[in-house]
Amino acid sequence: MRRLYLLGLMILPLISYSQTPTIISNHVIGGNCTAFAFGNGVYVASSGANFTSTNAKTWTELISDSVPPFNFLAFGNGVFVGISGSSIYSSINGNSWTYRADAGGLASDLKFTHGKFYAINGTTGIDTS
Repeated sequence: MRRLYLLGLMILPLISYSQTPTIISNHVIGGNCTAFAFGNGVYVASSGANFTSTNAKTWTELISDSVPPFNFLAFGNGVFVGISGSSIYSSINGNSWTYRADAGGLASDLKFTHGKFYAINGTTGIDTS
């Protein structure tokens, strides 16, 4: 059973590119999910607002005037990174976010691989952490 679970975790990123998850919870949160990441036992998702969950069933909206909904989310090296437009934010717990930098252009993707975050935009190309 554990091998099937691990296999499912390996296949999930391949499947997620072709599907857009919908957030549905006990708090009547709904909509198309624009960004999603999991790390440190916390799920972070964005659907017109930012949300966190520890079980991916019950979601809590993050109330913040300074952090807009994310277009992209990634997790790596114990840190969540979110991009909204061209603004880059980071968080270690998914709840408290800190503005870090401007991506130099409207971001079109965000990935964590080989120990680094990669933000892709149409102006400067690829920015790395």
